[in-house]
Amino acid sequence: MTADEARTGAVDLTASSDPRGWLRAGVAVAAVGWGAQQFAPLLLMYQSTLGLSTTTVQGTFGFYVLGLIPGLLFGGPMSDRYGRRRVMAPTLVVSAVASLLLILGGTGAGWLFAGRLLAGVASGAAFSSGAAWIKELSASRSSLSPRRITVAMSVGFGLGPLVSGVLAQWGPAPTVVPYLPHLLLAAVAFFLIFGAPRLAFIPARAACWDSYGYRKSATVDSSLSLFRWHHGFSARCRSRWRICPGW
Repeated sequence: MTADEARTGAVDLTASSDPRGWLRAGVAVAAVGWGAQQFAPLLLMYQSTLGLSTTTVQGTFGFYVLGLIPGLLFGGPMSDRYGRRRVMAPTLVVSAVASLLLILGGTGAGWLFAGRLLAGVASGAAFSSGAAWIKELSASRSSLSPRRITVAMSVGFGLGPLVSGVLAQWGPAPTVVPYLPHLLLAAVAFFLIFGAPRLAFIPARAACWDSYGYRKSATVDSSLSLFRWHHGFSARCRSRWRICPGW
C-alpha cells in the first residue's frame, strides 16, 4: 500500500488482484450450477420408480423457481454488505444439503420438493453474488469478466446433467450415486473460496455537505454506486474505501 493509499483509505484493486483468483469463485459458481441441473435427467427414473404424475414432476421445477427468486433478490445485496465469501460459503453448504435431500427423494416425493427448493435458493444466491465476485476478481482484465462468468455457469449447467445422467443409466444405486459428484465438488469449492483474494468492499465514513453547506453522513451502495441520503438535499461527498478483511 502506498503512502497516499494509507492516507486516503483507497486501495488499487487492480494491482491487488490475483490474475487467477477468479477461478476459485468460478469453481464455486460451477458447483452450484451443477447442483441446479443434475436433477433434470433423473426425472424419468423418478417417474418410473416412484410413480410420479406429470403434475408432480412439474411441481419440482416450480419449487426450484420458488427458491430461485429470493436467492437472486437477496444473495447479491447480502454479499455487497457482508462480503462475497461470507455469502458463498453457506450457499455451497445449502447446495450440498439440497443434494442430500434429493438422495432421500428416492423414498418419497416430499424430499424431492425440499431438495429442489433449497437448490433454487442456493442457485439464486450463488449466481448473483458469484457473478459480482468473479467480476471483482477480474479487475486486472475487466473485459474478460463476462466471458469468465459465462464459462463458470456453463461448465456447471453442462457437466451436471451429463454426469448424473450417465451415472443413473449405467451406475449402481441410480437414486444415490448421481448426486455424489456434486457433493464432492461442493466440498472442494468450499475450501477453495477461502484462498480467493479478499476483495469485498466496505465504504469508509463519507464526509458530505448538502447544497446549504451542512455536513451530513451518507451510505454508499457498493453494487450500484448510489448514495442513500438521510436528507433530501443534493450533496458533494468525499468518500474513502478500504478492503474488507473478510474471512
